[in-house]
Amino acid sequence: MDSQNLAISFLRSSNVIRTVEEMNREDEESSDQKPASLEEHLIAGLQSVTAIFDGLYLLRMVGIIGDNNFIYKRIMRNNLDSKIRLASLLLLARRSLRDLLKLIQVRHDLSVESEAAVIPMHSEKFTKTIRNKFEESMAKLNNRIRSVIVDLVDNVLYMVLIIIDLRKLDMSRKYRVLLQTLSSIFAAMNLSRYSSSIVH
Repeated sequence: MDSQNLAISFLRSSNVIRTVEEMNREDEESSDQKPASLEEHLIAGLQSVTAIFDGLYLLRMVGIIGDNNFIYKRIMRNNLDSKIRLASLLLLARRSLRDLLKLIQVRHDLSVESEAAVIPMHSEKFTKTIRNKFEESMAKLNNRIRSVIVDLVDNVLYMVLIIIDLRKLDMSRKYRVLLQTLSSIFAAMNLSRYSSSIVH
């Protein structure tokens, strides 16, 4: 067996690289091809409700319904919109944190395995093939970690803003504007990332 075939055989036996490749395949699959968990169903349900609230706010803004509309008044009086958004964000942040911890562990395992894989006695061609594959897998993992961090920070910032409003916490205008600006930046980063994934 030549060096390149030996390297390919070695890489196929790597559990960590196989895990990274499975993650990438899951990303490429559409959501309706994967069985959704109870948490996913709950998040989708809460987001559907908030979409209805957004529709009501839009109708109010264009003048189709007024401030005296029964449904709108009930939502505003009970802060129902903010409470449901907060519940949805808590679940999203929990999922992002869980995914982040898993990715960090996989990245650590990949780093350890990449250091142990390249043995001096192997040929330069074998070593190069191994290193290229590990570097490719590491780059994919780093991209996923960055995406999850953006998701997590975006959700946490939005949660903080909602909690401030719900609890009517006293905060200076400067810090409130700073939080709103940061939240807008991370929301825009998420929107840009999702748009890019749709295009590609």
